[in-house]
Amino acid sequence: MADNIFEKVDKQSEMLDSIVANQKQQSELLHQILGQMQNPKAAPQSGATLMNAQIQRENEKLTLQRFIRAATKTYHYLGDAGEYQKEKSKALVLLVLTITVGIITNILTGVSAGLFSTFSLIEDLWFFLVFRMICHVVHSKRFYDHIDYSAHSFETFAMNADGLYCPQKTKLSYRIIKILALISTPCNIIFLCTHYQGAITIFAIIFEVLAFAAVFFSLYVAEGFFCQYSLVFFTGKKENGNETVTLVFDKTFRQLYLKEEYEKQFPFAK
Repeated sequence: MADNIFEKVDKQSEMLDSIVANQKQQSELLHQILGQMQNPKAAPQSGATLMNAQIQRENEKLTLQRFIRAATKTYHYLGDAGEYQKEKSKALVLLVLTITVGIITNILTGVSAGLFSTFSLIEDLWFFLVFRMICHVVHSKRFYDHIDYSAHSFETFAMNADGLYCPQKTKLSYRIIKILALISTPCNIIFLCTHYQGAITIFAIIFEVLAFAAVFFSLYVAEGFFCQYSLVFFTGKKENGNETVTLVFDKTFRQLYLKEEYEKQFPFAK
């Protein structure tokens, strides 16, 4: 039992050492970034007061804030060009297949019931949602200006204090249509069962289920595609105006990097 306790203490000690080392690394990186933002200055004298040190830190923060607000802001896809094209094509193929299945479903349902079901009209609404998502995917770029991205998305965006448009939540229209989709398919199947016409009704029910599954799966893949826009690049001039600097903000880890340092650690994100 004693050995187990000592092992746990050792593990906790290792974890604390790792946390301290990580904090030190982040602090060094921040100073490196701030050094890139500012003009070269002489090192502070050894007799500098604590007040002067605090003023210097505040000036460094203001320098970084000014740079980020004035910088060109772009969302970058987390992956190389090949991976981006592969995932974009996959999302488009699934969305187009969903539209195709939806058209077949509407035809079979109409023939089986002998009339146009009200619930089929609701289904047409969420196939319109799929078509809108196709437009968003087609318009997407690997390097996406933040304003352009906000204007072609299924999410709402809001500008933060740094002047960056950030995604907030799924648009209300998309959420409402998804809820209607959950209601319309079961109702349409019940409607078909009460207007049974033999084999055609069975096929119509099968395609209703396929269309329902296809819509949610294709939307899941498309939304996952847009979730990969997890890098924000801030590009601008240093305070002396002679050199361009690019900072990378990783939304997943919520850390800020110099572009060169980030690409060394994550070469696939170039």
